[in-house]
Amino acid sequence: MYIRETRTKSKITGEGYYTYRLVHCERVSGTVRQITLLNLGKHFALEKDEWPLLCNRIEQLLHPQPFLFDLSCPITINCHGDQMTRFGVRYLLQKYVAVSANIAPSLTGKRIHPHSLRHTTAIHLLKAGIDFATISQ
Repeated sequence: MYIRETRTKSKITGEGYYTYRLVHCERVSGTVRQITLLNLGKHFALEKDEWPLLCNRIEQLLHPQPFLFDLSCPITINCHGDQMTRFGVRYLLQKYVAVSANIAPSLTGKRIHPHSLRHTTAIHLLKAGIDFATISQ
């Protein structure tokens, strides 16, 4: 994916100007085909050295990171063979917190929820230097 600068002429005045397009290349039966994804117009104000950054970001948005594990794998399946709900996750968490309280008595009486785990993981990632935008996705 890249941004292509094309010189064209006005049909009315004959005056030349540049237009900008976001282009994706794909190979079709041995030849390269350029597909215009977005016409950016003639008033594209982004500096040329920042074009690759924009293209990379758009590529990330169009093709997000795949899931770490298949959603049909046994970790997300409940005892009925269906996908686990948030209630099932909370039930398992409470079950294992109760078991862990025997080893770590400080867990006794604490309210631990799935959101607590999510928040704790996010804090650890922030402290490890991962940027906030990546964590929030």
